[in-house]
Amino acid sequence: MKILSLIAVLAIVAMPLSASAATFFAEEAVVPLEVTPDDLYAAGELLDVQHAVDGDAMLAGTSVTVAGPIDGDVFAAGETVVVSGTVADDTLVAGSSVSISAPSMEDLFAAGMTVTISPETNVTGDAFLAGETIVISGTIAGDVRVAGSDIRITDGTTIGGNLVSYSYEEPQLGDNVTISGETKHTQWNRPTPSAKSAVLGWVRAVVALFIGAAVLLYLMPASSQRIVDTVVSKPAPSFGLGVLWLILVIPVTIVLMLSFIGFPLALLLMGLALALGVAAWLYSALVVGERLFAWGTKKQVDKLSWQHALIGAVVMSLVGLVPIIGWLVVMIVVVATLGAIVIVRWHEFRTDND
Repeated sequence: MKILSLIAVLAIVAMPLSASAATFFAEEAVVPLEVTPDDLYAAGELLDVQHAVDGDAMLAGTSVTVAGPIDGDVFAAGETVVVSGTVADDTLVAGSSVSISAPSMEDLFAAGMTVTISPETNVTGDAFLAGETIVISGTIAGDVRVAGSDIRITDGTTIGGNLVSYSYEEPQLGDNVTISGETKHTQWNRPTPSAKSAVLGWVRAVVALFIGAAVLLYLMPASSQRIVDTVVSKPAPSFGLGVLWLILVIPVTIVLMLSFIGFPLALLLMGLALALGVAAWLYSALVVGERLFAWGTKKQVDKLSWQHALIGAVVMSLVGLVPIIGWLVVMIVVVATLGAIVIVRWHEFRTDND
């Protein structure tokens, strides 16, 4: 769902912004209660909008709460999104956990791992919902289109139009549910991968990781060696810097995208983050292969080779099959490798400009 949230954020901030008659916030703070701007644009760790907004509210953060009346549209994305205030126009929200309890709004668009519409909610238009678990309550005057693994419509819910659902099972209907229009359900088929397809998928993952790591080693042998050596000699600083990069890159990108001047820089930063992530994944195979080879032979590895890439790709893919713990170990190695890439590239940049 983090990808879905990021897509929603990009969609929000890519919309035309009015430089005049708007208020911007880009900090980890509660939006001041006394401010009533025509339009509100805000990004931060914690966003809590309790006051009235005369225009649209476009919000992105880890936790987003909209309690004050909004005279325009609401666009919100975050880990947790709560909309409890009246919205004069449409509401578009995305997050891991989305909760809607607004007494009035027009159309509702909501996506998340969990989407909950409370009994006090009144949607005067249509509702478009997508997620893993979706709980629908309250009154929706128009159509409801919903897609998810677990769809529940609670007691006393009123749907004035059609109910169109897409899921593995039909929606669970509570008592006294009123649906004035037609009810149409499209059944999803649960995937049943065979053992052969699972093995082939694993082999393809190993081959892709091996080829990618080998190509990087062939194209940039010196840099590859320095990155692996940095992870081995400075594992704690490398891991810490990798975590810091992951923590900062998304909010910094959002802040940049909230301004016209910073928008190109935000796109550049997004591309850089994606490239570094892929490079960290590929270089991590070399790190694992080098460590296993050194431990197995009891000798220091002076020069990396394709054998290290192959060993690392196989072992990384095997460890990744272990539930929870395996992926945790893999992610630790990848994050440490990411930090090492930043360290090496920074040193190379400083050396080139001295």
